[in-house]
Amino acid sequence: MLRGDGQAQWQITKSFKTRGNDNSVDLNKAYLNKAMEELKNHQVTTDGNAFYVGTWDNDKQQFVEPIAQVKKTMITAAAIFTDCLGYFHFPKETSSAKTPPQEETDDYFESFEHDFNLSSILSIVRDSPFTYADAIIRDFHLDLVSLEDKHFVILNGISGTGKTRLCLLYANAVYGQTHDAYNPYLKVIPVRPDWTDSTSLFGYYSALEKRYVRTPFLNAVLQAIQEGKPMFVVLDEMNLARVEYYLSDYLSAIESRQPVRLHTEIHITDVPQELQIPHNLHVIGTINVDETTHSISDKVLDRAFVMTLSDVDLEQFWNSAESKYKDALQEEWKMLQALHVKLSRYDLHFGYRTMNEMLRKLYANAELDPDIRMEKKEAVDRVIAEKVLPKIRGDERIDALLTDLIDWTAALFSDGSESLYHLLRMKGELDRYGATQFWR
Repeated sequence: MLRGDGQAQWQITKSFKTRGNDNSVDLNKAYLNKAMEELKNHQVTTDGNAFYVGTWDNDKQQFVEPIAQVKKTMITAAAIFTDCLGYFHFPKETSSAKTPPQEETDDYFESFEHDFNLSSILSIVRDSPFTYADAIIRDFHLDLVSLEDKHFVILNGISGTGKTRLCLLYANAVYGQTHDAYNPYLKVIPVRPDWTDSTSLFGYYSALEKRYVRTPFLNAVLQAIQEGKPMFVVLDEMNLARVEYYLSDYLSAIESRQPVRLHTEIHITDVPQELQIPHNLHVIGTINVDETTHSISDKVLDRAFVMTLSDVDLEQFWNSAESKYKDALQEEWKMLQALHVKLSRYDLHFGYRTMNEMLRKLYANAELDPDIRMEKKEAVDRVIAEKVLPKIRGDERIDALLTDLIDWTAALFSDGSESLYHLLRMKGELDRYGATQFWR
């Protein structure tokens, strides 16, 4: 780009490409706006989403600016991008910017004002496309705000009932935002199975790198302390690791109101040696109970409110569904609804996520040309075999359920049914071995 005649300006176009949640587009836009503003604060010329590095002189075969200045611009930009993403935070008080100090956050972040008024929260939740009874929102709200010095809630329930979505929806409602808006005061942190101690949450001092390695949880706590606004942290699938191991320091701190000791290094300035858990930090954990998760000890349960989200209101879900699904899938919906009723009697029913994904596949099939699409019953049979049966497992307690499902699928789908084939195999294994599962 720079090679040619005369002088050529070098501008680098920047974009952020974080993925993994429904708000990625808004999140990337917020990162970009903040990054461009910080570049300007550090005397780097910007133009839209590009920043100026230097001018190359083809005649002299060198930059017009001193090479040290070009390098400084590149390093400054890289540091700002890293800081904006939260991967590493540089001390703001040591900034070399010559302009007057700016506010801690730009106008976008300052626009977030919180309000814990339950009526306002309920109004925003009702306007969202998600299905939550007012009683659930009210209970969740009371669990989070009833204790002035401790805000710790655990959401339990079958997969797909909207536990994580409830956290996102509530946090956005507190800040008066729609369900899909980016919220800088909401952090979703997936828990990893290898979390074995408190460093997974609070970070650690690296003697090799001579720096403190920060974590998303620690960054959220420091942000809550610095800005004083309610901060919501969601520990997603929190019992994939032993909760009492990695959460021990947090639990002790909120109970004793004593600070958490982080390090003893005098030269570390961006992380305090001791950290007091602030009252504006709201920690919410979501859990599923299956063979991949750990049980939660009484030490943890004694310090949290535990809500169970296993009730699935399919009528309300269907009423709020898009009209295209209602118009095209009336017959398929009745079949899935009947299946859900049968499974609910044994607490093996599926959640909103599973139902939504099944409907989307059924609708996609209905949109195919008539000569290649599946018949309605064949399509329903397929999605049941692919999305519902794989999660059915148990002992003699589900014998009656399997018998009921075998009779139902045989009458509905005929002998060539894929679901019927799996159910007959599972029933045979249950009779022979006393237990069964979908997987061979």
